[in-house]
Amino acid sequence: MYNRLAGTRATLERAETTFNAAQAIHNARVAAVAAAKASVSEVKESIRNMFIYAPFDGTVVTKDAEKGESIMPGGMGASSGRGSVITLANLDQLEVDTDVKEDYLSHIHAGQPTQVAVDAVSDRRYKGRVRAIIPMGDRTRGIVKVKVSVLDPDERLFPDLSATVHFLPDQKDETQANQAMEKGVFAPVAAIQGKGDDQFAWVLEGEKVRRAAVKTQGDSHDGLVRVTGDLTGGEQVITDPPEDLKPGDEVKRAE
Repeated sequence: MYNRLAGTRATLERAETTFNAAQAIHNARVAAVAAAKASVSEVKESIRNMFIYAPFDGTVVTKDAEKGESIMPGGMGASSGRGSVITLANLDQLEVDTDVKEDYLSHIHAGQPTQVAVDAVSDRRYKGRVRAIIPMGDRTRGIVKVKVSVLDPDERLFPDLSATVHFLPDQKDETQANQAMEKGVFAPVAAIQGKGDDQFAWVLEGEKVRRAAVKTQGDSHDGLVRVTGDLTGGEQVITDPPEDLKPGDEVKRAE
């Protein structure tokens, strides 16, 4: 209108001032809405931080803090605040930390089956499997730590129970051992005397003993070793005989 000479310059300036004021009010209200939304998000986050969410389904085993105490990551006491509220355990995934002698370590490998005996559960043996062999030994004690997973836990198991791990042979190794012992003559390792070509065993016939020349073959299994020689099977042999035993000596069976 001003360009068409339909109004005065003063009218134009008043209109521009009114427009600019309205625009400023609009911008301020938009900023206020954005600030209010940010405040709502902040309050929602503060409320969410008031709740503790477990990273997995589990069972609370200890309560580490009381009402009114401060909870701070890495807290070490009352002055700095607690470091945790509870201790959570997944009782469906339990494992045993056991110490193994260094000289027995060659008989153990990851995945090996085990049997776990728990002192608190005397009427059951749990199935286990070697999960990991920690690659760090204890030089002073001569041991290596091994972790064994419990495959069939029940409600009677919980953390910090005392347990004993029995390492079992793999099914393949056990089958080979059984096949090796299916045929042949076997004698107790404690009955074999001498070394090399001078190996023998004392055989009980009636109440007297005779010397039977033997030769061992292969490794022993469950205290027995395969032998060839004068033993044909079915004889009664003497285990851990005295050093001064002689052929023809009379002995009595232990009751």
